[in-house]
Amino acid sequence: MKIPCAERLPFIVTGLTFLQPALTNIQFYNLTMIATALVLGGKFSLSAINRMWLGDKCVSTLSHFLSDAKFSTAEMQHLYALQAMRTYKLRKGYYCVDDTMKHHTNYCKWIHGVFILFDHVFKTNLK
Repeated sequence: MKIPCAERLPFIVTGLTFLQPALTNIQFYNLTMIATALVLGGKFSLSAINRMWLGDKCVSTLSHFLSDAKFSTAEMQHLYALQAMRTYKLRKGYYCVDDTMKHHTNYCKWIHGVFILFDHVFKTNLK
């Protein structure tokens, strides 16, 4: 039996605080509650998140947050990049994300930055 999440995990709240400038208080609360449901539920599916996060609430709450809530993903990505640079003490330069996983698993489409490299000069995918 799965018990719905009643409280956000403190390490998730702390770990995602860098996103607060891009979100309203309720959006940040919902995001951290979804992340808590993912960690505790162990499944990345809307129905699993729904059971863990919403409990008796309506599924439209989750749907609204994921599709209709007005927040800037570009701003959140920028904040994420700044956080990564601060955390790992990165400097200017170019970063290449290995796309090996793209060819071996369907789950890589959920990993930010994994893609097939396309050469615009030769108009072909790089191998």
